[in-house]
Amino acid sequence: MNREMKVLAIVFGSLFVLLVLAGIGVAYAISRASAGITLDDDPAAMRRTAAKIATFDVPRGYRIATATDFGVQQSITLEGEGRRHLGFMIQVQGTTLPSDPKTNAASMRFALGLAARVMRCEPHETLDQIRAKGNVVDFEAMACDGTTSLRMETGSMRVGPHAVTIIATGRGGRFDRDALVALVRSMR
Repeated sequence: MNREMKVLAIVFGSLFVLLVLAGIGVAYAISRASAGITLDDDPAAMRRTAAKIATFDVPRGYRIATATDFGVQQSITLEGEGRRHLGFMIQVQGTTLPSDPKTNAASMRFALGLAARVMRCEPHETLDQIRAKGNVVDFEAMACDGTTSLRMETGSMRVGPHAVTIIATGRGGRFDRDALVALVRSMR
């Protein structure tokens, strides 16, 4: 075997070993991360997950329906109890990582645009502002008329050292802005 072939064999052999080691590392990281993921269905566990996001009051007529704790990010979904609240839900997300409400809002604005394209609707975009504790929280609002009849509002606010993102979705003309306002104003 000539010298060039030996060098190529060593280089490609080393790359192959590094690739295998990287694959093992990724598999280990995924297994460790998945061990920290919890999908709660116990009301007490869901309240503990919500407390990791922020301290807030669940609006009257709503309950925490789902909670997910990824370790560095938590998410809960509030759903209404009874026919009056059908078709409306609020998702609240928080993270233990440093985050900026303006960056979160820009990301959500992009996601709303993608959602509109997927649902093949012409969105009517507006800005909904909710005053909370002397601050104004901007909620990007998108409404789709016609067969979809959907309204989504998303906003991000600083609560303590972290940003909390809130996504409210109403279908069939049901959008409970009073519940959204009550939730935002109770954040502490």
